[in-house]
Amino acid sequence: MAPYDLILDCTDSPATRYLISDAAVLAGKPLISASALRMDGQLLVLNHPPTPPLNQRRAGTSYGGPCYRCVFPKPPPADAVLSCGEGGILGPVVGVMGVLMALEAVKLLTGAGSAAVEAFRGHISPSMDLPVGQARDHSMLIFSATSSPPFRSIRLKGKRAGCIACSPTATVTAEALASGTLDHVAFCGLRNPIQVLGEANRVNPERIKVLINEANAERGSNGQMKQKDYVLLDVRDEAQFGLCALDGSINVPWAVLDGLKEQSPISSGQTCSSELKCQRNDPLSDLRKEAADHKDIYTICRFGNDSQLAVEKLQKLGFDTGSRRVQDVRGGFKAWKQKVDPDWPEY
Repeated sequence: MAPYDLILDCTDSPATRYLISDAAVLAGKPLISASALRMDGQLLVLNHPPTPPLNQRRAGTSYGGPCYRCVFPKPPPADAVLSCGEGGILGPVVGVMGVLMALEAVKLLTGAGSAAVEAFRGHISPSMDLPVGQARDHSMLIFSATSSPPFRSIRLKGKRAGCIACSPTATVTAEALASGTLDHVAFCGLRNPIQVLGEANRVNPERIKVLINEANAERGSNGQMKQKDYVLLDVRDEAQFGLCALDGSINVPWAVLDGLKEQSPISSGQTCSSELKCQRNDPLSDLRKEAADHKDIYTICRFGNDSQLAVEKLQKLGFDTGSRRVQDVRGGFKAWKQKVDPDWPEY
């Protein structure tokens, strides 16, 4: 980072964000950090003015702007973190956040709108010291494409007393970063696959491949699959299902399934005045139709987590009966690609 005047962080991993922020503080460089997911984004200007070296920081004063650890002293739970690839993202949202980052970069490099141009250029003066708790005005810009207005600003408290990265008592050092003793991945936690089902409620992806092959072997003269003796329920969101899906599968996103009450709107024995009305009132109408005659149901998702939760939900909704099993596909499409179809799209 030494040859550069400014750092822009466009990553989508908490561990990487903490690492870049720590490195920016140690290098004395301002950091512009932006993130985007689905239809939302946020923007932060951090370590501006830059924090001086540890031996020049004095207790009771606050040098420059907060770092990423000041704003987020604790990382989010690992299982709650979604990358752009997992959660999806709208292209124009990335464009908005990228343009905002570029604008802030130009402002910092030229000093436009900055009250600390000299500090940014490296001329940090004792006259710029502020008591802790009286930091300059720092804020987080929040963007939401679905809100009106789409922008709002949240004022930040400034530097956090006792911050392990930028306070006078900081323990994050260049030596710790270089040696690897400061493990940012361990700090943020590892996201492990969940295990909520017993073996009796799980099948390997190879089993699904066998079922699909058997159904394909019995195609009718029109090339369409004949009546299957199983139901393959894809619980990814609609966008992911639209990208790629297994032949004959139906889609009910986990978010929709999770929102259903245990007593679902329409039981299998009830009828509607029209098919459209049934679908509108009961998101599981297609599933009920496909799962008639006590067909086994197999749930699948991207990594094999939501599919397990979907099995539990369907059990509560009464789909798992003595003559019909509900099972998840272990490892989801990640395992499908590894064990069955190496050409399966990776997104």
